[in-house]
Amino acid sequence: MRQCKPSRGAAMERISWRGDELRIEPSEVLRFLGYQHRPASSEILRRIDEELSEAVALLDPVALVGGFDAAVAETGLLLDGGVFSKSVTLRERLAGVDRVWLCAYTIGNRLDLRVSELSSDAQMARGLVLDKIGIAALDSLQSMVRAWIENREQPRTVCCRVFPVQGDLPIALQAQILTAIGGPNAPISVNSHHQLSPLKSVAVILGIGESSVAASACAGCEARCLTSSLNRNTSVDSDAPV
Repeated sequence: MRQCKPSRGAAMERISWRGDELRIEPSEVLRFLGYQHRPASSEILRRIDEELSEAVALLDPVALVGGFDAAVAETGLLLDGGVFSKSVTLRERLAGVDRVWLCAYTIGNRLDLRVSELSSDAQMARGLVLDKIGIAALDSLQSMVRAWIENREQPRTVCCRVFPVQGDLPIALQAQILTAIGGPNAPISVNSHHQLSPLKSVAVILGIGESSVAASACAGCEARCLTSSLNRNTSVDSDAPV
């Protein structure tokens, strides 16, 4: 992949927020815990409230973004005239888009370190709740990144988003995105297996257009976070597996 440069005068941007600026709804945490179709006990609700209070101080939200003029061709996605990725999925999902933003965002690694501490101390239930709070925080951060970009692009809006490993897209796309928008001392890195670090980091391509896509990144996602084996096999009512 060639080194892409942002167009229309848009600079690579690093945006930071405070942890308490993220809107993490208990109902979203419950959804990630697998309670979207069944009632939660008062004990579960209490645990979520307690862990939310601790989580705010463990969040370091930051995003790297870059805006590019784009074209969708038979070869895939072209950024500023050069091929960024050869992909049928990109061609289909970004059809008609003439501008994209490459984004990578994270809540940092302190929350996951705390989850590991709790798990090693036989407090699996607390660790599970805190982990799902982290996932809900990532979804909230995605909304904040999107709002920042839409403010730059108004009156147009984010009309579509594409994540690595969707369709025919390889996980290596994460490295491509980060190479295009990252730099020295970037808060997000990628290893030789194209995995992002910190663990709770996301890379995404956002297309700009006239119609708006669903606010939550989880809407329409092909992953199965809400029905994972961890959700099914661990109870948050106690610190023992079911």
